[in-house]
Amino acid sequence: GVRALGSRCARPDHGQQKRSFLMVVCHCLAINDSTIRELLNSGALSVEEIGTRCGAGTECGACVENVRRLAVPQSLAIRIGAA
Repeated sequence: GVRALGSRCARPDHGQQKRSFLMVVCHCLAINDSTIRELLNSGALSVEEIGTRCGAGTECGACVENVRRLAVPQSLAIRIGAA
């Protein structure tokens, strides 16, 4: 079968190279998970900071929880590394 967006293609492709897919996180502003991960890697530590930098979560708010899910592991790793 085919896996969900954001994962590697699991479909048998007879030796063809597997492709990565982007997951749209904020539909209002068409912001994908790659953009949010780039912001996290460049120092954004919170949903609010991500919203300030790219706008995700600042329109209808439906994506705030998904932004938070992406941000929490990164934020935790930075805090542990700084301790």
